[in-house]
Amino acid sequence: MNISVNKRDNNIPQYATDTTKVAHTAIAAYLKQNNIASAPWLYYKLVNVQYYPYDKVISTVTPNG
Repeated sequence: MNISVNKRDNNIPQYATDTTKVAHTAIAAYLKQNNIASAPWLYYKLVNVQYYPYDKVISTVTPNG
């Protein structure tokens, strides 16, 4: 049985969408300037940022590590 989900649990924040647009514009300009047809980076998009390193333990004594 195959299950296909075409919906995100959390929406992509606007700052992430805006950042992706800026990055794609810069990549496209670089590609055009250097006569490169395409790049795989144009298929990627930022969906969010990681607030705190995953390998750190947050505590009230050292909330930022």
